[in-house]
Amino acid sequence: MNSSKDFEDSEDEQFSNLNGIDDNANRRRRIIARRRRRRRRRRRRRRRRRRRQRRRRQQIQTYIIAKQS
Repeated sequence: MNSSKDFEDSEDEQFSNLNGIDDNANRRRRIIARRRRRRRRRRRRRRRRRRRQRRRRQQIQTYIIAKQS
């Protein structure tokens, strides 16, 4: 009985160790994925802002031209 219990304990330790390694790998992958997503979102937002600014400038220019004439 005692020897079989020791064997079960050692087996549990091995499995828990493997699970720990897997958890760390998964965490790293998730963190990397989050970073990539954040970067992409930031770039898209910047592009949209630039486009909006350009449109605003064009509207202002056309307004000024209309005033002059």
